[in-house]
Amino acid sequence: MIAKKITERIDEIDSFESKFKGVVLKNNNLIIPYFNLGVSQHPLNEMNDLKYLNFSYIVCLNVSYLAGWSEEERIDVVIIDGIKKEQVYYFGGENLDDKNSIFNDFKICCKEIYLQTLDTTELSDKKWKMDDEFIKEKVSDFWNGKFMPTAVKELIG
Repeated sequence: MIAKKITERIDEIDSFESKFKGVVLKNNNLIIPYFNLGVSQHPLNEMNDLKYLNFSYIVCLNVSYLAGWSEEERIDVVIIDGIKKEQVYYFGGENLDDKNSIFNDFKICCKEIYLQTLDTTELSDKKWKMDDEFIKEKVSDFWNGKFMPTAVKELIG
């Protein structure tokens, strides 16, 4: 797949069975690296059935509100408490860094949001297996930011 910045139908992205690691919040921008992000009724998959992206990022620019779920306290923890004048987006999944992190179930308001795919992003009818020998090294490189597009790196640089 050719790397793309996709701004349409962000609300059709299913992250709740996905995995993420290495979330970055810097310069009021939030970058979430995702493995197994689901898409349906979306430019990458117009069908109703979910298809899964092996590697992608959710990129949020000029975040005005950000809350994460604290499993320990059973409440939303507000990280950035600005005016919620933009649409609220919800993302989740399994945080591979720390299951008790407040970066779990996100509520986000931001000026701009998009899905960033990579040259190495592939779409599958089934979820990708991180421990599959064929993809294991790529997964490690992805978590370490090796494939992060320059434009995304500059947002947090």
